[in-house]
Amino acid sequence: MLYQVRLFNRFRKTFVVSIITEYYRILELADRVKNAKENCQTLDWLCDRVEKLAGVGRVPKQELERVRQDALRALDIYIQAEKEYKQVLDDFKIMLGLPTKAEFRLDENELKALNSTETTYPNFNESQAIEIALLQRLDLVNSADAIIDAQRKIVVAEDSLRGDLTLVGGSNLTPDTDTDFTTLRRQKGAVDVGILLDLPLERMFEQNEYRKALIILSQRQREYEQTSDIVTLEVRQAYRDLTEGMRRYRVQSAALELAKKRLKDTYLLLRYGRASSRRVLRAQEDLFNAQNEAVDALTDYTIATLNFYYSTEVLQVRPDGMWEY
Repeated sequence: MLYQVRLFNRFRKTFVVSIITEYYRILELADRVKNAKENCQTLDWLCDRVEKLAGVGRVPKQELERVRQDALRALDIYIQAEKEYKQVLDDFKIMLGLPTKAEFRLDENELKALNSTETTYPNFNESQAIEIALLQRLDLVNSADAIIDAQRKIVVAEDSLRGDLTLVGGSNLTPDTDTDFTTLRRQKGAVDVGILLDLPLERMFEQNEYRKALIILSQRQREYEQTSDIVTLEVRQAYRDLTEGMRRYRVQSAALELAKKRLKDTYLLLRYGRASSRRVLRAQEDLFNAQNEAVDALTDYTIATLNFYYSTEVLQVRPDGMWEY
């Protein structure tokens, strides 16, 4: 029963992590759709702006054609992103056991809340995380208890190899015919006592069971070592993903702020005729890519954090299904 309780608790954590991971991925796709839509709107505005400048001869018509081409490409990206988002959202409904016709919207403020959270380096190293996991992982605890059970079975098998000395006895009590059955008196009776001795001369079956118990113990020990190695590798990978995700998120956040500033400056130069539309298009494309890379880094970092606490068994699932660590 204890094994099954641990397995069930581990399954609850696995299920919660899988659902939340998919939830964040869908939020990322929703943000990509929003970025693609804003990119289309910006390029449409730029197309109108360049068309006016081309009408008065301030820019060549080739630039207008390039802007229009980029606007069509942006529209195609938006259409594909919206299609992918709707498809993944329907798959998520199936994952939750909901009909595909069910309508609901994800909380887009969740990304804003994650973005406003300050990222800090972990206050523990990799070896400390591995030590915690080896002490708390439920699947590893089950594997350790399986060794104890196998050792207990060896003790039982060893006891079966010894001889048996059994004391047997019996008695015969006859009730008085003049009394009822509620009161018995010993009128006539006999007592038999004997000893049964089973010498350990033929123990083929018991010997086979003992050898089998030894083999099972060896298997359980190897399974524990293998599970321990797997847990160690999982924690090391999760720790690397956590640290890499945090660094990448910081880099992409800085790149996004730089892309915004660059686009703003390029717009000003275009307004005063000191920059071509090609520079604006490139700056807008870089901003669009930076937005997508930033949200991708944010979700990767959040999922890596969740997986790290899941791998170390620090993640806890409350009775209401929410999690904490």
